[in-house]
Amino acid sequence: MWLMLCEADDRSALWMREQLESHGLHPFELLTPERMGPSQRWAHRVSAGGVSAAVDLTSKRQIQSHQIRGTINRLRYSPSYNFMARGAVADRAYASDELTAFFISFLASLPGPILNRPTARGLAGPQRDAFEWTTLAARVQMKTVACHQSTGRSPLDTVSPFPKGASVTRVAVVVVSYRHLVGYDVPSEISRACRDLAVLSDTALLGISLQTDGSDWVFDGATIWPDLRAGGRELVDVMAEVLLSGGGA
Repeated sequence: MWLMLCEADDRSALWMREQLESHGLHPFELLTPERMGPSQRWAHRVSAGGVSAAVDLTSKRQIQSHQIRGTINRLRYSPSYNFMARGAVADRAYASDELTAFFISFLASLPGPILNRPTARGLAGPQRDAFEWTTLAARVQMKTVACHQSTGRSPLDTVSPFPKGASVTRVAVVVVSYRHLVGYDVPSEISRACRDLAVLSDTALLGISLQTDGSDWVFDGATIWPDLRAGGRELVDVMAEVLLSGGGA
């Protein structure tokens, strides 16, 4: 069994799940925050012998962690529990944090490759703003836009390195399992830098946006929730290979 974790309206993830099932990865179970809500029965055990988890989808269907061979994780938020609204205001944030910690532990217990693994900064990996992504891109020797941000809630100011009036194209690539680059055909040094960015950011499934005038290549942003449809059949093949191999992420 393989597992897709995403929001119910994540069409990119739903498309990829359908494609991977037709590729032979079956069954490919779907878990959304709504299906992970308070109506489900959870069993999560942490002991010296390891961590295990199980969730009842229905009275006759259960997902157990030891059955899972690989996971695509695109969760943006943990399930909401309406009953928390009846609690004291001062306790709601604490209860919400405890639930998030539970789901991070659940995700961390899943065996096999996980694209992407949870962290304390996000259920699907560290959530970074544009300034932080640009800083990391510069550290892997990518050319970046000049950035400026003031304190408070001021927006990030950027200055394009391309001459005014230059014909600039925006392209996207996806790095899978830190080493497979899918998407636009970029020069080898840019391909290497994209892989290095995935490693540096510890993001096994990373979408990267670039600008180019045909000669220069400039980092334009990154996301842990790339549009998987943009990678087409090539991305389906690569993700199937990673999930079937049982390693690499």
